[in-house]
Amino acid sequence: MGMAAPRDELANAGDEYYALQSGVRFSRLDQVPTIWNTREDCTTFPRRYGFMDLAALYAGTGEFPAWTSAAVPSRGYLWYALKDGWTTAAPTPSPGTGATAAWAWRTAARFSARGCPRRRKPTLPTSVLLSPRRPTAINYIQGVARIPAGFDRVKSASFTPGKVSFLAESGKKASAAVDWEFLRAGLPLSRR
Repeated sequence: MGMAAPRDELANAGDEYYALQSGVRFSRLDQVPTIWNTREDCTTFPRRYGFMDLAALYAGTGEFPAWTSAAVPSRGYLWYALKDGWTTAAPTPSPGTGATAAWAWRTAARFSARGCPRRRKPTLPTSVLLSPRRPTAINYIQGVARIPAGFDRVKSASFTPGKVSFLAESGKKASAAVDWEFLRAGLPLSRR
């Protein structure tokens, strides 16, 4: 399940422009509702230049990390983010489209802070209870991987020890060496 960032302001507030419908659920990343009652394909980049849209993907808990990615075929790479769905089910941020110099984690923090009451209602585990008696580490990985010519939209991801592999709808494959197992450790690398 996914949702575009909830906002209370207009689609052009704060010197930023938005095209995705605020707070609307979607089930396919290639069919995200826009403010013009059309659908936006958010599976490949670049997308709509000059807009600061952010869509969160809500992942379940499973054996492998929750993940999201955006392929940039014109530049020969894909961006990916991995996290432990047991620690935080949402949000998994998507990268911005170049409207400002904001980094993905800055917008992820903003998404988490705005619209919290709205996101708590639909029974989605979007937060964790923190306690000074029980330290919590929220481990997160972002990276890029080179993709071959013909690699289009990411269809799936598979995990083997020390590696994540991405399969495109075209059948092309790309992989990255990454210690994704540390996401489940619940501790920073220095305390593992």
